[in-house]
Amino acid sequence: MVVAISRDKSTLTGGISSEDLSQQGKVDVEILAYLTPDGEWRNHPCAQNYGKPCERFAKEYLGKSHLYTVVSADGRGATVNAAPVALSECYDYTTTGNYAGASIRKTAIAADSAQMFTVGSPAARLRAVSG
Repeated sequence: MVVAISRDKSTLTGGISSEDLSQQGKVDVEILAYLTPDGEWRNHPCAQNYGKPCERFAKEYLGKSHLYTVVSADGRGATVNAAPVALSECYDYTTTGNYAGASIRKTAIAADSAQMFTVGSPAARLRAVSG
């Protein structure tokens, strides 16, 4: 499972303010998708369809706490303990979590299987070559 985590309160909740940060160690967590062992990105049942499949997913997965590891640059290696989600009547599945192990400035991507992700060199600006 791949999740978005954010200390910026407007990022996952659709708010307007962009500098309303949660306290250090606290984040909002929202599931983005399944990532198969082959690297295929698949939507979870609540991403597009509401009703029975989403309610079952909420009971079997969202209703439990989960441990994720940050795989993006901001906060890489931090562990996030996400609280169970109580699916709202509007099918909202954002929850909160606590993180430790690395600092997260604003927003990051985390996964429950971090070994699927490799650490590469950071992006660098290329120099123009004249011909």
